[in-house]
Amino acid sequence: ALTLATQWADDLEPRITRATTSELAAWGLLLLRASGAAVRNNQPEVAADMKRFARSAATAIGREVKVAHETVRTFGPTTVRMLTVEDALVKDQPDTALRLAAQMPLFTVRPSSSVRSRHGLDVANAYARLGRFTESFGKLSELQAASPQWFPNQTPARDT
Repeated sequence: ALTLATQWADDLEPRITRATTSELAAWGLLLLRASGAAVRNNQPEVAADMKRFARSAATAIGREVKVAHETVRTFGPTTVRMLTVEDALVKDQPDTALRLAAQMPLFTVRPSSSVRSRHGLDVANAYARLGRFTESFGKLSELQAASPQWFPNQTPARDT
């Protein structure tokens, strides 16, 4: 996954000074996929590089945007921050995940419901790993109420 996402990101890399929002968003999403694969491969330096480039693309865009080839995902600064929370959980750092989640900007264009919901599962998981079961259950209940059709099909929700 890392090799493929990296290759696609390299092939797609836009010239940042002339790139369209759509080009930057597509490139940024590929970089986030590469970063996630690198975290799971225990390659923190590669993950950090990919996340840094994704953050650069998100900063250049400056807001959450719909990506032309994606039906449910958005890309922008908030999406990058939310996936940084996920990375902390993969690295078994639930305390870091909760600290990062608490720093999430409140007044920003909202990422897609899919990204928000997955982020919510990450927060619930971090609470559970720290033994804060009331907060974890509260977050899971909030997610179930907001997305009753989506929630029962989520393995991370069952695992938490």
